[in-house]
Amino acid sequence: EAILKQQGDNKPLGKHWTTRFVKRHLELSTKLGKRQEAARFDGFTPKAVNWYFDIREDEYGWIKPENTVNVDEGGIMVGFADWHYITSPNGWTDNHIALEWLKDVYLPQTEPRDASDARLIILDGHGSHAQDEWMATCFLNNVYCCYLPAHCSHGLQPLDNGIFNVIKGAYRKELQKLASLTDSTPVDKVNFIRAYAKAREVGMRKEIILSGWRFTGNWPINRYKALAHPEIQPDKEKLLEEFKTPSPPQLHSDDTPKTSRQVREMAKHRSRPTRQKYKKIAKGLEALEMKVAVQNARITGLEEQMAQLRRGKKRKAVPNPNRRFMALAESLATGEALPDSKGAEIEVDVDEEVESVIE
Repeated sequence: EAILKQQGDNKPLGKHWTTRFVKRHLELSTKLGKRQEAARFDGFTPKAVNWYFDIREDEYGWIKPENTVNVDEGGIMVGFADWHYITSPNGWTDNHIALEWLKDVYLPQTEPRDASDARLIILDGHGSHAQDEWMATCFLNNVYCCYLPAHCSHGLQPLDNGIFNVIKGAYRKELQKLASLTDSTPVDKVNFIRAYAKAREVGMRKEIILSGWRFTGNWPINRYKALAHPEIQPDKEKLLEEFKTPSPPQLHSDDTPKTSRQVREMAKHRSRPTRQKYKKIAKGLEALEMKVAVQNARITGLEEQMAQLRRGKKRKAVPNPNRRFMALAESLATGEALPDSKGAEIEVDVDEEVESVIE
């Protein structure tokens, strides 16, 4: 409707217009969308992506790719021989569990052939990963931490774009098979483990692992892979600049067509070559009309966000784990006192309801 309004047509669309439009265009198909937190939607921007890849390339580009891993937690952690497992009161990873995993699993199992080689961990800014003891343990074992920008793991984290997605899908299929056998079959620990073991065989394959790294641009390092992600949002600063840019002067002649429809009307009853030229002009206008409609929608959204910020805006210190790790590493290397954690914070304007922007 917004596009039609740009063309001068203010009539509302019919109830079944969308369904019939899809039927008329066989090349189109429909797909159910997935719910996503607003913070993830707004936080995944070119600015965040470039910030992350600048750190990867400038600070840690010297670390060998075979010594680079991606770390994240999943919701299933029971029942396999030779696995290290532990519990917490609420079922979530905490500082103690993270350190146990780091010391008992990661460090001994990923030790490089050359003891002098550094290792790199790519991970989100969860509190258990950003504690000083975690960072110090890593640095003292020649392990460097590269933290993903907040709310961007769905676009930048290899695990989320490879293994996790495949295993979760395969696991759901195994549970569906189990449910189809009999309604009375309980999903107890035994069935749970069997289903997950089969799903793990599907997801833990070399090609799946490599696809996650390749899709996110983490290896081979290619920031343009992430910048081309379908869910990436434009930087708000650039959007505001575009909206503030004055429009070119308009012609005010009554004979000047102002919409693509008017151009198509003018093309009627003219020679074939002329109609072709008018058709090209109309297509160009349609593209501009669509762009204007999209920009108007974005302006409305930004105005609403600004209104919300005005209602509850305050200054809040947001931890920067990458800055904290570098400061802590420098103090350990020089033997100086550990810096105050507040030194690794930056002040930003946030809504009062927002408690954290670190994943």
